[in-house]
Amino acid sequence: MKKTAVMLLLGAIIGFFAGRIIPPRHPSSWKDIQIGMHYSEVYKVVPDLAGGMRDVKGLDTCTAEFGNSYWQLFVYYDNKGNVKSFKTKLY
Repeated sequence: MKKTAVMLLLGAIIGFFAGRIIPPRHPSSWKDIQIGMHYSEVYKVVPDLAGGMRDVKGLDTCTAEFGNSYWQLFVYYDNKGNVKSFKTKLY
């Protein structure tokens, strides 16, 4: 009985710290973005993108929060509105 309690406590401690050390994955829809896609297609794949910055700065961003950390997606467009590049960053 004592051994089972110790194993459960140890498992809980390991699970707690593993959740803090191993970063969460970014949303799976973000990997569907491809170079050359038109921004209208990108908006269908990732509806959370804020389209207001595309006209002004040539990029879109969106954020996915996971507790104390968050992923941010940056999508950069060329003059025709096609994806030039994109990156994700964990904060």
